[in-house]
Amino acid sequence: MTSTQPCPAGSYCPSNTYFTTNSIYYEAILCPVGTYNDLQSKTQLSDCKPCPAGSYCMTEGLTAVSGTCAAGFFCSTNGVYETPAFTEASNNYGPCPVGHHCAAGASTPTA
Repeated sequence: MTSTQPCPAGSYCPSNTYFTTNSIYYEAILCPVGTYNDLQSKTQLSDCKPCPAGSYCMTEGLTAVSGTCAAGFFCSTNGVYETPAFTEASNNYGPCPVGHHCAAGASTPTA
């Protein structure tokens, strides 16, 4: 049996619909890590919202942020981990630098 449903939150569907056949989904593309989408019927990758400053989005297909970055770490945008082990190349997230303070949910280190 095949039915047409609206595109689910946590994903986007270029055709604005997805199809279910025996509980297998077609046409829905999950939002990537570092993003989330809390609304249905979205059609573009740009509809996946960047994880906001101070938060992280750990897995694909999220409908809300995974949580707040832990104390001792910072997440400016598109954070992926609660406790990132290294500073990401564009300095969006990482451990708090020596001599700085990073409270839980910090978007930038404080000197």
